[in-house]
Amino acid sequence: MNIQRRRFLSISAAVSIGAAIPFLRQVETNWNGHAFGAEASIKIKGDEKKAKMVLNTVVEKIRLAEQEFSLYDMDSSLSKLNKNNKLLHATNEFINLMHEINRLNQVTNGLFDPTVQPYFEAYSKSKEQFDEIDLNEIKASIGWHNVVIADNNNVFFKNQNTSMTLNGIAQGYATDLVADTLHSFGLENILVNVGEYRSGHSKNRIGIADQFGTLISQITLQNNAIATSSPLAYQFKNGGGHILSPFKGQVEATWKTVSVVAKTATVADGISTALALTTNTELARKLIADQLVQHVVLEDNSGKVIRL
Repeated sequence: MNIQRRRFLSISAAVSIGAAIPFLRQVETNWNGHAFGAEASIKIKGDEKKAKMVLNTVVEKIRLAEQEFSLYDMDSSLSKLNKNNKLLHATNEFINLMHEINRLNQVTNGLFDPTVQPYFEAYSKSKEQFDEIDLNEIKASIGWHNVVIADNNNVFFKNQNTSMTLNGIAQGYATDLVADTLHSFGLENILVNVGEYRSGHSKNRIGIADQFGTLISQITLQNNAIATSSPLAYQFKNGGGHILSPFKGQVEATWKTVSVVAKTATVADGISTALALTTNTELARKLIADQLVQHVVLEDNSGKVIRL
């Protein structure tokens, strides 16, 4: 079952380049496509010839990221790890993401945890099938402590029933891969959207929408990124949301949407997923104080918008 990602972020103003560069025609080069089940786009202001040349490279980065992290591609690295309980000689990209997940798991007190996939599979069953499932048995297979990142880029699961989903962070990581590649070629005035948004030197106004598409807030990005998570963007047959707690499985959501601004889209994506499981603003305020994230916008169940 491939979940189609709902859109909560959109460009609400044109890209602003700032001071003009003398004698250089600032042409906008665009790419529009799909990635990880959602619309994707890249906007580049600057050297048109270089931008068009680099676009082929960054689109290939997106496709490689899908081959690495897709839960629904049976030949992806993630699918092989889930099937075999091990992944030998993983790519540097896969290992880098594992290390970033390890860091985010620690700073969110374990809330960000991709090993919730067994819960997801259980809640996806019919009621009759679900009633026969022992959730306590599933719980034993869940937890980041079951993941071992070993030497030689090898990854193992300690529990044979452990499996992972990277849907809460892979889009952000792919967004960063594209943005970093463009920067490495000297293309700085960019706006990358591979499920989450990341801006370069140019200012970009991004609108945050609620579940009904109504604008609830706006953020100006410049050399940072934004990601939004919504527990009820996808609902199981029992009406519960798809963002699952590694400690309890399904929990009643306090927030309709959680948007996080951070230096990278990877951090913004993972942290927004974790904060969607919180019941107050304590963790969000701590992460801001620790300078891991820059801003957080939360919409509670009454429709009240809290900006931190």
